[in-house]
Amino acid sequence: MADGFQATASRTIAADEALLRAAVTEPSVFAGWAPPGGMEITTANPGKPVNARWLGPEGGRVVFYFTAAGEKTKLAINHERLPDADTCSRMKTAWRAAIDDLRTRLES
Repeated sequence: MADGFQATASRTIAADEALLRAAVTEPSVFAGWAPPGGMEITTANPGKPVNARWLGPEGGRVVFYFTAAGEKTKLAINHERLPDADTCSRMKTAWRAAIDDLRTRLES
C-alpha cells in the first residue's frame, strides 16, 4: 500500500464547531482526551479541516474534519500513512476511545 494504512473514527457531539476545534487545536485540552503521542499542527484555518503530523511512534498524518449539524457537530478523525495493519488497528481503537472520552467530557 503506497500511502500506508488509515485509521478512522467519527462521532456526533452535542457541542458547537468552535468548541470541538479548540479541543483539537489547544495542546493542553488535546492532551486530556487524545491518545498518547501528541501532534504538531501543520494547518488549522477556520472552516477547514485541521491537519497535523503525529509525533507518536506510529507516525503519519492526522486530519480532523468538523461538520455542523444543528446544535451538534460531527468530528471525524483520519489517521493516515500508518505503517502496517496492526498499527492501524491499534490506532483505530485508540481514536475511537479518545473521541468517546471527548464526547463524555463535553456532554456532561
